[in-house]
Amino acid sequence: MADIIDEDEGWPEVHNLRLRNWVIRKLQTVIDFERDADDPARETDKDLFRRVLTEGPEPSLEFLGELIELDEGYYSPGPTRAVMSSQSSPVLVSGLPTRSFTDDFTIEIRGTSRHFVDTSQSSIEAAGIATQSIESYVDIEDTQSFDLDWLESFFDGQFDETVQPEHHWNGFDRSASYGLQWSDEEQDVRTFGMFYALFQDFGENRGTRYWLRRKPVEENPTSEFAEVPRRMLKYVCLILDDLGGNTREVIFEQTDEGLIVKADFQPPRPVFRWMAASGGLYDPVGGYLRWILTPDDKAATKQLFDKLPVTITDNT
Repeated sequence: MADIIDEDEGWPEVHNLRLRNWVIRKLQTVIDFERDADDPARETDKDLFRRVLTEGPEPSLEFLGELIELDEGYYSPGPTRAVMSSQSSPVLVSGLPTRSFTDDFTIEIRGTSRHFVDTSQSSIEAAGIATQSIESYVDIEDTQSFDLDWLESFFDGQFDETVQPEHHWNGFDRSASYGLQWSDEEQDVRTFGMFYALFQDFGENRGTRYWLRRKPVEENPTSEFAEVPRRMLKYVCLILDDLGGNTREVIFEQTDEGLIVKADFQPPRPVFRWMAASGGLYDPVGGYLRWILTPDDKAATKQLFDKLPVTITDNT
C-alpha cells in the first residue's frame, strides 16, 4: 500500500480497486485471480484479494491492524507499533512493508504476521516505534476477568426498560466448538438471587439482535432486558456456560509439532486476534478448535484465556 500512496497526500488512503489492480500486476504470474475461461477445471482463487485484505475465515490485514478500513471502499495504512509480551518475540503491526524495518531489525514472517527477532523493547523504542501491550492490542486491557461481577455490571450499563420479549426469540443453550447452540426453549441460569437467560432475536428487515434477561428469584418476578452487542456475545455466553455447569475447556499440550492449544468453544475475537498475531497455525481437529504455536507464546496466550470463565488444563 505504501508504494501506491503519494507522500504529499494529507491523509494516506487508497481505494480498494486501485490497490487490487496493483496487487494483480505484482502477483498475476504466480496467482490466478480470475477464472480461466479456457480451462474451467483449473483451480483459481478470484476472492483471494478480499480475503487477505479484510474478509474471510483466515486472519486478514484489517483484522491484524495492518490497515484501517475507511468509508466508500477506501483503506489507510495502520499505525506502526510493536506488541510486547514478557517471553515471546514482539509482534510488528504496521501498514508499512517489511523492508522499511530490515535496515535496523531482523523481521521474521510467521503466517500472516511479522515478528522482531533478537531485539529489546528499548531498541524498538529508540527507533521511534511505539510499543503496546497484548491486552491493549486486543482491546481488553480494562477487564481483569469476565465473570459474574462483570456480567452484572454489563447488564446495568445496557439495561433497556422498553424491551418486551417476542414469541419467536430463541434461547441460548450452550457454546460449542462450531458455534453457539440455540433452542426454542429458554434456559435460565440461577445466580445469587437472580436468573439470567440469553435470547436470539431474528427481527424482520434487520440483523440478528441478542437480549440478556434478568429476573429475581421470587414469585411473579419482573423481567428486565439488556441488549448484548455482537462483540460482547461470546463473553456473555461463556459466563452463562460456567454458571450453568457447562464450563468450557482449553487444553495446552506439547508435541513434536509445537505448542498445541485446543478449545471446545469458539473464543472471543481478541483471543483469535492474538492467535493470528502470534503466528499460530489454525488446525482444527477432533471436535476442538486447535492452534499450533511456538512454546514462547504459551505465557501470553494463557494470560488471555485466564480472563475467561473457562477451565485451563496444562498438559505440557
